[in-house]
Formats: sequence, structure tokens, C-alpha cells
Amino acid sequence: MPLFILILILVIIVYIWSRARRKRYIKNVQKDPLFTTATITRHKGLRYRLKNNIWFYYHYTVNGKTFKGRSRDYHKIVYNEDFKFIYGLQFPFIYNKVKPSIGRLLINENDFKEYGLTQPEELKTYNKKLL
Repeated sequence: MPLFILILILVIIVYIWSRARRKRYIKNVQKDPLFTTATITRHKGLRYRLKNNIWFYYHYTVNGKTFKGRSRDYHKIVYNEDFKFIYGLQFPFIYNKVKPSIGRLLINENDFKEYGLTQPEELKTYNKKLL
């Protein structure tokens, strides 16, 4: 029983630390936010316990310098679909003006809400495919 309590406390501490780190990241981006577009180059899926998860890889350019990245969080897929159709598509990307290497790809409604933004109508179709 004491081992269970110790593990539970450890899990709670890691969860709180993770949430605080995420909030700091969002605040850093929101200090001096600018927008650009990021182009999806590929995706990588992960199947775990009957859940489909996906990461998007992208690149974006700021002041002539190209940055590459991967979506910060995975997106849960509502149904199994080949997402190759998304390659080459461009999506909004919010980043910090001073440090353009930190930012976030904005695709679905939750991505926009996290930064206090409203999702454009033309992107709402992805809400049905990505959670």
C-alpha cells in the first residue's frame, strides 16, 4: 500500500510539473506573438490501446530562415485515414517574435483555444477528423 501511495504522489507531481511547463511555453509564445504559415511535410502515426494518434511534421520560414518542427502534441484521430492528403497544405503557425523557434502549429479548434484565438471557418473541417 505505501508503494502505491508513493507512485500516486509521483504521478501527481509529474502531472502538475507538466501543466506548469506547458503554461510557461504558451506565455512565452504570447509575449510577442506573430503569425506565419507552416507547411505540413509528413505525419507519423502511433496506435496504442485502440487509439489512433498522429504527429504532423512541418516547416516554416521567418526572416529568411527555415525552421522545422513536429506538432507539440499528438492529435487523436477520430477514424483511421491516410493523412497524406494533408502534405503540402499550409496552416497558421503562432510563434514568439524574439525567439521564432518556439511556436505552435494551429490546426483544430483546441489548438486555437489554447492561445485564446478563434479558429477560421475554413479549418473547421479538420475538427471532425482530429481531436
